[in-house]
Amino acid sequence: MPESPIQADNTSKPGRENASDESATGHWWVLHATPEWTNAHVDDDSQQVVNGLMAAFAELSGSAEPALETLTHRWLYARSDAGGEPQPGHPWFASEQLGLAGDWLAGGRIEGAYNSAVGLVDAIGGSGQA
Repeated sequence: MPESPIQADNTSKPGRENASDESATGHWWVLHATPEWTNAHVDDDSQQVVNGLMAAFAELSGSAEPALETLTHRWLYARSDAGGEPQPGHPWFASEQLGLAGDWLAGGRIEGAYNSAVGLVDAIGGSGQA
């Protein structure tokens, strides 16, 4: 696999059933493929996707435990392509006291949402409109 999946252990999040139970076994992992991997496998059936991501996860984690349950979903339209154009990040219209923030303005990922919001807060603070 050319790129490793992004992985998150959802079991460790606060408020989750196993988060504070040290005797609980098992983990709920979420695997996200990179855009490059997704483009290379966009027409694969769901079991091929599961097999590919699980193989990459086993390589990264050192665990070959089989998944008890899997669910796949293709987010075909989750990322926008700005066509090389700069993305606005956080439009701020001081005269209207109106601003916009969101992942769709700064790369389409969670860090884009955060950066967009932080940039908008800075813009509002720097405009004397806060």
